[in-house]
Amino acid sequence: MKKMWKPFLLISAVAFFIVGCGNNEKESDKENIQPIKVVLNVQEKAKVNEGIPLSATVTQGKEMVADAAKVEYEVWEDGAKEESKMMDAKNEKNGKYISEVSFDHDGVFNIQVHVTARDMHMMPKKTIIVGNPDMSNVKSHSEDSNHNH
Repeated sequence: MKKMWKPFLLISAVAFFIVGCGNNEKESDKENIQPIKVVLNVQEKAKVNEGIPLSATVTQGKEMVADAAKVEYEVWEDGAKEESKMMDAKNEKNGKYISEVSFDHDGVFNIQVHVTARDMHMMPKKTIIVGNPDMSNVKSHSEDSNHNH
């Protein structure tokens, strides 16, 4: 009976070592994952009732991300975020996700793209001036922003 314990202990030790090494490799792989990058392309000014193209380019390192889980554009008039509208983006299969929007009156509008890809979420935002709005009441007309998760 004593002879059977030594091989059992040896096999157990080797198995424990292999499992431990495997977990370390997975954790180090996670540490080496590069974040996604999202570039939101929106013109700065537009005319009332003009179709405005929306485009987001998604990359990870040097790779174009053509397999984002979800890409949506959120659009709202300055000062009225609670009335925002969400629009699905069309996947062009080359790292670009597109849509189009138009506005029926003068104003300052915010466009934010929500990109979920490879377990990451990015939300860059830009502002567009439509027509000739009264700029004295503009609340959030500032530099473009980018929110990451």
